[in-house]
Amino acid sequence: MFFRPTERTHKITGLQMLSSYWFKLRARGKQNGYGPSFTFFAKTKGPARLPDRPGKPHVQPGSVEATVRWVNGDSGNVPFLKFEIQGKTSGKWNKLA
Repeated sequence: MFFRPTERTHKITGLQMLSSYWFKLRARGKQNGYGPSFTFFAKTKGPARLPDRPGKPHVQPGSVEATVRWVNGDSGNVPFLKFEIQGKTSGKWNKLA
């Protein structure tokens, strides 16, 4: 498969889940053939699943607000769509964000 010199990414499709693949990437000069290749390895992920819980949140409280920071957990093999924060002072949980 060949790509224009301006392209720097390519999505390789048709791979199997939970499989290992070796690839080679090399460049060709306009008049003098191919240069050395770079060999690299990739292992595909499994099917989509529920994401892991985020890392322990760090809360910075203010007088009338609180800033919450966390580290993402594993996304479950798909990009995160959104996060939800719930809060309560007593009783039931309410969605805040």
